[in-house]
Amino acid sequence: MIRSRISPKGQITLPKAVRKAIGAGPGDTPLADHAEAGLPTASTVRLKLFTLDNRLVTRIAGRLSSRDRKRVAEQLGPLLT
Repeated sequence: MIRSRISPKGQITLPKAVRKAIGAGPGDTPLADHAEAGLPTASTVRLKLFTLDNRLVTRIAGRLSSRDRKRVAEQLGPLLT
């Protein structure tokens, strides 16, 4: 999740995080600091985006490290322009 705070109203857009990336896809970003993100094993952020109603978010397990946020943003940026 790239946002630091979740409003109880609206929706958020999230990328998918996978443990084992079967065949690297465009925009796949292996996380250097998976534990800081609250993930138990090495994981990859896959830029398959989905939206989620904020009311369904019950807790935040972790956050991407600044290093991982930068790397994911570098992959996501060109897709949004």
